[in-house]
Amino acid sequence: MNLAIEHEPVPASLPDALDAARESLRAAIAGGEAGGALLHSYSKRMIELITPGAAQAVGRAGTEFGKLAIVVIGGLARGEHCPHSDVDLTVVCTEPGREGDEAFGQWIRELTHPLWDAGLRLRTTVHRPEGWLAAASEELSLCTALLDMRFVAGDRELADELAGEAHRRFFGDQRAAFLQRLIDEMEVRKRRYGATVYQVEPDLKFGPGGTRDIAIFEWALMSRRKLPEPWDASAALKSIRSSGVPRRVARLLDQARDTLLRLRAALHLVAGRTQDRLNFQYQEGMPAALGLPDLPDQPSDRELVEAIEACMQDYYRGARDVLRYGRRVFARCQPPRVRADLDVRIDERFHVVDRRLRHYGAGKSKGKRQRSGSFTDTPVLGLEAIAIARDHNIGIWGPTVDAIIEAAIAIPEGDPRLANDPEAQQRFLDLLVDPSDVGSPTPLELCHEVGLLERVVPEFSPSRGRMQHEGFHVYTVDQHSIYAVEFLKSIARGDHRKDFTMATVVHLGITDPRPLYLSTLLHDAGKPFGDQCAEGARIAELAARRAGLGEAVAKRCAFLVAEHQTMPMLSQKRDLTDELLIREFAETVGDRRTLDELYLVSLADMANVSPEYLTSWKLTLLDELYLRTAAEFASRGRRETTARRPRPDEPEGLPQRYYSLFDQDLRRHHRRLLDELRGSSEPLLVDVAEGSGAIRLTVVTYDRRGLLATLTAGFAELGLEVVAADVFSVPFEPRIALDVFRVVPRDPAHPRPIEVELAGQVQAHLRVGLAEAPSGEALREPLPPLPHRARGRQRRTSTKVRFSEDPAATRTIVDVETIENPGVAARISRSFAALDLDIDIARINTEMRRVDAVFYVSKLEDDQRAALAKVIRANLRTRRR
Repeated sequence: MNLAIEHEPVPASLPDALDAARESLRAAIAGGEAGGALLHSYSKRMIELITPGAAQAVGRAGTEFGKLAIVVIGGLARGEHCPHSDVDLTVVCTEPGREGDEAFGQWIRELTHPLWDAGLRLRTTVHRPEGWLAAASEELSLCTALLDMRFVAGDRELADELAGEAHRRFFGDQRAAFLQRLIDEMEVRKRRYGATVYQVEPDLKFGPGGTRDIAIFEWALMSRRKLPEPWDASAALKSIRSSGVPRRVARLLDQARDTLLRLRAALHLVAGRTQDRLNFQYQEGMPAALGLPDLPDQPSDRELVEAIEACMQDYYRGARDVLRYGRRVFARCQPPRVRADLDVRIDERFHVVDRRLRHYGAGKSKGKRQRSGSFTDTPVLGLEAIAIARDHNIGIWGPTVDAIIEAAIAIPEGDPRLANDPEAQQRFLDLLVDPSDVGSPTPLELCHEVGLLERVVPEFSPSRGRMQHEGFHVYTVDQHSIYAVEFLKSIARGDHRKDFTMATVVHLGITDPRPLYLSTLLHDAGKPFGDQCAEGARIAELAARRAGLGEAVAKRCAFLVAEHQTMPMLSQKRDLTDELLIREFAETVGDRRTLDELYLVSLADMANVSPEYLTSWKLTLLDELYLRTAAEFASRGRRETTARRPRPDEPEGLPQRYYSLFDQDLRRHHRRLLDELRGSSEPLLVDVAEGSGAIRLTVVTYDRRGLLATLTAGFAELGLEVVAADVFSVPFEPRIALDVFRVVPRDPAHPRPIEVELAGQVQAHLRVGLAEAPSGEALREPLPPLPHRARGRQRRTSTKVRFSEDPAATRTIVDVETIENPGVAARISRSFAALDLDIDIARINTEMRRVDAVFYVSKLEDDQRAALAKVIRANLRTRRR
């Protein structure tokens, strides 16, 4: 292959040479060159550019510091250096002097400052040979650096001796301990970055299947060599083949390496700096950087999203193959066993060697070559193999996994042989609902990884690796759905009986889990087809019929998928004390069994959007909706018709919703606050209490126009975000506002002050705010624009205002969706005050830089709705960039 990066003579200006190298790399990436070859050439150029300065520095040192060699380590040494990565430069020196030695320090500065001034990011370390070797036995990064290091200038014999001694101590025949340290490091990364490649904002370096996993199998290959030898990036395929893996596996792994290295280099160029996480804001620049064909200069939203999807699909395929086949290479690099592996026969098709399930159709077994192709002849055996491995708590041998994959691939798209096979459906359902589905990957994940899931449920195939650009999702559609099923299994095992007590109890009452789990798996399967809920319901009904669950169950599966967003929406955005709302929801659901299943599907969905999405406050609201609806089912035929009346020690004149919302002790406390305000000269009183998932903050003050806007603005200034507000006005003169807020600190890591201190702080701040609050015509004056926020997830997002009515048609519900900015809640509340509208209920949720706010007001006419929407949009406009 003719590389697009050409090595020109080194110009007089090192910065110009670096810029030229990066521009050549940029053009080569856009031209479609393979990533491994590109970065090998670019790394070679980087070493060429730093070598003259390093050689001159060695010459200046002479013998003042003893023997001295300059080497590079890390990605630069392996020929995988990205355009803005750190240059890891190591000085090996026998007599560097003591700490603080000015002569040696001055020499280091003379070596490094020209490189810093040229724009390189340097990480310079100094080691005595024996000190490096000693430290490498404790620190893995120093050990891998000994394996990587590539000579630049100085005493080559010193560098060679160091490499030779490192090889004798840690690698070659002694590599077992080193390989175990790599395994331990992989486990640590898995806990931090997750085990799946299917994340919508993946880390291209440390994430699963990233360039760190590429380095892992490269280190393993180098460690098995008889003599020390740097990694030859120009012969990666040959090195991979040397492990003994099949040619096809080596080729796929080499191609995946090319893909990941090219993507990471492109990401650096798009970001203009070191950047490893492929965030949404950088995904927008990737198609152009990669030279994606047919992408116009000014793409539409749809064209840009499709181009990003294509790039991300390349990433998912590459990362998956790095993870899958890199493990195969790593396993081949292990030292030979001292004893022979025990061969245990399962049946005429399968046996176990070294705790790995093998099929007799692959390779030699018991001294005979067995008939191959069993998975292709009977692809349902792939599901059986996964079940056997699960039952025996063992893994599956790499070639057996390959045979299952090849058998799945051999089934043409649209071929229904597995989808219409009753045995395959039964085995799949068994894997789907089995709560012992543990491990990494789990049997269900493995079923998806090898391609069997989408052969049994063909409509699931478009969800594979599909991005989710909207909302708060951190996983692709397919991985999110699989994680939702696995969450239910953890609930069934009782793993979350303390965190999700309600769900654990509800799941115990599920007699047939198949409809629940199938609906959970397919709850987002409609996303690739447009209308998520309607198409998903159609797919779920079809899948349930094919699985032999019967017509009635199929209809229920369709309902669960069609309505899986209803409970989260109602619980977070509607008045749960509205009896008519609960009654209508209960009629929609139909019966208690369906309510139980819908609650669990909704919870599993919410719990696996992202690690931070399901807050305890949201869980409390979801549980409240479930309990109120369950109570509605229980009370049918014996509903009370008399309204609850306030007791003498409770506030009077408030709507029925107030008495349903707060318990008796809290109502009595509110009455004491009201009486205290009336008998004092204070303009307001503040009460603070820790609540479930949020701080309950009660404000009692004299009612006035724009009060809610003033209060929410004060909370924002104190770093508190409002997640919910229940506002009431005691109707006697003078009118007193009784507002109960749920707030959370904007910075969750900031320690919460004790309740008394926070109450005093808020009261003092709000007292000033009320004194300076605008009134009258000032409320109608437009506010200055908000600061512009980078798009990222909110691609082309503008403020949306929607109107609807409550079930009794007596109140208007105003839904506002916008980008998070300081004081957004106060600006929206001020918009209502500008039109002299009283807010009954407010629900404000701020997450992932998006605000979803819901307000209940008295019924609005069409002209009032239009005026309110106009004012809200005006107050939420942002400055142009």
